[in-house]
Amino acid sequence: MNSRKPSHNPFLAPQGKVAELITRARHIQRVARRVAPLLGEELAAHCRVVQIERQVLVLIADSPVWANRIRFQGPQLQRDLAAAGMPVSRLEVRVRPPEAPPREEIPTPIKPLSAHSAKCLEALASAHADSPLGAALQRLARHRQPPAGEEQD
Repeated sequence: MNSRKPSHNPFLAPQGKVAELITRARHIQRVARRVAPLLGEELAAHCRVVQIERQVLVLIADSPVWANRIRFQGPQLQRDLAAAGMPVSRLEVRVRPPEAPPREEIPTPIKPLSAHSAKCLEALASAHADSPLGAALQRLARHRQPPAGEEQD
């Protein structure tokens, strides 16, 4: 039988920095689950817990309006957290707007070549008839789109 050693995957058995990050993320999730009901549904939808360290709770709001509402409720939130066994000596609220979805590139429509421009290009092409420039200008002049109902020459 072919016995292989299992590959070492740092995410299956986190160690070192990865383990620290996972532990920290889980801690922040637990804190967020305790903070959200205290904020209320409407306010919790516009902010999130990003850090809690040395009894300082850091929240990010998605606009200055929501940040001010959180600050206004800050003292009550601190009392509620203390009553829930999570004393917070200071509350920091930062503003970070939600990231906008990537914009779709809309191609710029190509404007049709007017009859006047086509005639000018043809005149310039005839002045350079025996050169590559003349041939290119002649091809460009043929790109004229006739208006609806008009036949192309």
